[in-house]
Amino acid sequence: MKYVDLFIILVVCFYGYTGYRYGFLRVLFDMTALIASFFIALVSYISVSSYIQRSFGIRESFSLIIGFFITWTVAEVLFYIVVQLIYPKIPEKIRNSKINKYGGILPSATKGLFIISLFAVTIATVPFQSGLKDAVNNSKIGKPLAKNVSFLNTNLDKIFGGAFKEATEFVTIKPESNETIDLGFTVTDVNVDEISEVEMLELVNKERVKAGLGTLVMDEKIVAVARKHSVDMFVRGYFAHENPDGLSPFDRMEAGGVKFLAAGENLALAPDVDKAHVGLMNSPGHRANILSPDFNKVGIGVIDGGAYGKMFTQNFTD
Repeated sequence: MKYVDLFIILVVCFYGYTGYRYGFLRVLFDMTALIASFFIALVSYISVSSYIQRSFGIRESFSLIIGFFITWTVAEVLFYIVVQLIYPKIPEKIRNSKINKYGGILPSATKGLFIISLFAVTIATVPFQSGLKDAVNNSKIGKPLAKNVSFLNTNLDKIFGGAFKEATEFVTIKPESNETIDLGFTVTDVNVDEISEVEMLELVNKERVKAGLGTLVMDEKIVAVARKHSVDMFVRGYFAHENPDGLSPFDRMEAGGVKFLAAGENLALAPDVDKAHVGLMNSPGHRANILSPDFNKVGIGVIDGGAYGKMFTQNFTD
């Protein structure tokens, strides 16, 4: 059994137990409040977001998230107050009856499943790190739960997607620049994205063919150097051609056993291959490397950092 499945079972059991403690009527009130407040937030968060954006000058992508949670929280609080006023008026004999107690188990467990489903579909929608997303997708319970509320995907992507995409739309620095960008985060749970590496090679070679140049051949030694640098930038939280140890792209290629007379490097941090490629081609220095007649080999290292985007390193040699 996957740890995600075990966690879901424990949560459902916990909610079932609390359902017995509180009883059917209280659980019914609470569950109605939870679902109603969530859908009220889905319907009205855009208006709240617009007000926040106008009043405080916050970007739309982040004001959507703030507006959604403010609306949901306010709705939940209002429903909670109403429940607190109504529930005590129900006779104690009814509240403490065995029928009410045992009747609360199933709806409370259902409430737990609904909450877990919201988390599962959010993880599937928002670009969290791939390990967590894989765990949910490989879960025998979590995956079906996410599918059962898949109608929320579009709404959740509208709320959360913009902020993540905006944060990692496209980052680069000029070739051979000594500039270092502090990423402000580190990522250790990373994966090599071989599919993106192949796709990027195809895009690069299409550009070269259009320019009347020969295609580049992927070199495994250069690929290893490129991947290592992409991983290093994520792990140590920087973005630069020269690493914190003072090693340049040429130093790293020599250390990796790569033979060359001419070499170059392109770097990009982006959500996907297309955005990285377009960004590099729109930059004169990077475009010059991609279309240089001096280069015959390339090593492309693409490392997937989950929510933080993909790190692209292109190393070119003659």
